[in-house]
Amino acid sequence: MPILSARVNFNKHTTPEQRQARERAARAALCRIYCDVMALWRGCATKRCKRHCRCCGKAGPCLERGRVGVPRGLHVKILAEVRAGGPARLAPINNVERQLRRDPPGWL
Repeated sequence: MPILSARVNFNKHTTPEQRQARERAARAALCRIYCDVMALWRGCATKRCKRHCRCCGKAGPCLERGRVGVPRGLHVKILAEVRAGGPARLAPINNVERQLRRDPPGWL
């Protein structure tokens, strides 16, 4: 039985559209985790978010509004919490989200 290498090409059997959909889903999930970690649902206008005590709507616009008020000292703590999966300790939905959690995008 051959030993598999640690480097596996996940894009080998997917189309460009499937890869794009996987990345969009990963970015949406990451935005939602950031919103939950920063508790942006507390100031959200959507009643559903407040009722469930988490981000239930579109996380992108909510994150744009909320990230401006984050003090510089909390960035490291927020990043550590996001890497852990947020308050619910969610596992990454795919390999793209796992990579985005390790190397966060520059918007925070």
